[in-house]
Amino acid sequence: MPDRCAGHIRLLRRLHGSPLARLATWIYHGQGSYRGHRLWWTVHARNKRCVTLDLRSPEGRDLLLQVVKSADVVIENFRPGTLERWNLGYDRLSEHNPGLVLARISGYGQTGPYRERPGYASAAEAMGGLRAINGHPGEAPPRMGISLGDSLAGMFAVQGILAALLGRGETGAGQVVDVALTEACLALTESVIGEYDRLGRVRRPSGTRLEGIAPSNIFRTADDRWLIVAANQDSVFRRLCAAMDMPKLADDQRFTDHRARGRHQDEIDEIVGQWVAEHTAEHATAALLRANVVVAPVHTAADIVADPQFSAPGQRPTMRELWVSTTTPLYNP
Repeated sequence: MPDRCAGHIRLLRRLHGSPLARLATWIYHGQGSYRGHRLWWTVHARNKRCVTLDLRSPEGRDLLLQVVKSADVVIENFRPGTLERWNLGYDRLSEHNPGLVLARISGYGQTGPYRERPGYASAAEAMGGLRAINGHPGEAPPRMGISLGDSLAGMFAVQGILAALLGRGETGAGQVVDVALTEACLALTESVIGEYDRLGRVRRPSGTRLEGIAPSNIFRTADDRWLIVAANQDSVFRRLCAAMDMPKLADDQRFTDHRARGRHQDEIDEIVGQWVAEHTAEHATAALLRANVVVAPVHTAADIVADPQFSAPGQRPTMRELWVSTTTPLYNP
């Protein structure tokens, strides 16, 4: 939202400020500070004006109502019922601004038996089904190295806010957008629920690949890099075979079409893996791109910063640091 809207005010609790700002230095992967700025917080607080406000006090609530009068959107992530206890529910806010859109983000949403539970991204990823299909068979379900559930909920909140603003353009009335971290995670699970409902199948972790989709996997190169090679579409697979100098492989009965390759997934993965292992990442990538085969390296942060795609015009994100007056490139060394 702050990258797209004209003005964004972040209200912080009086005296204590944002927990993100306090915790960012040492909790998230041992991150430190750069020129006095906590980088994790700087990214999340970009393009926002931060002010303190104590909503537990009558004065703080009155100040919020003054801000609401000229606001298009209010976003809150308190546990459900908190605003109502402060007499700041949507009925009161909309009295001061009938066109206000109130986005409410919480662990489990505003309704349901779990609405009052505390919720973090890690719990939402678990209950929303993402953890159960991630990782390798027989191992503990891992998490991503980021708080994925939080970001997903934010993205779905933006979608709901935009839809509500479009609706306001027709009716003049605002509305409430209810976003649950659990449902945001569930929304990414594709046909997992449908497979269980219609087929009784419970999808499990499949490691670095999707079962039945082949070849589409990660392979180690001769110079110890990892490449994603995705050629599960019939026409792309034929081009892959030509690039590997194995054109007859495309007519092998085990690999003639998508379903056949799915049944012989281990075999085709082994063949592709052996070819990739004989070449450097640069050579393999160049050969596959010449053949118009989908291939991509597994980038670290250092790789991303060095990649010309991310520094091309219109691609490189910037953030406005709240403590300085200049716009600084995100990747500025």
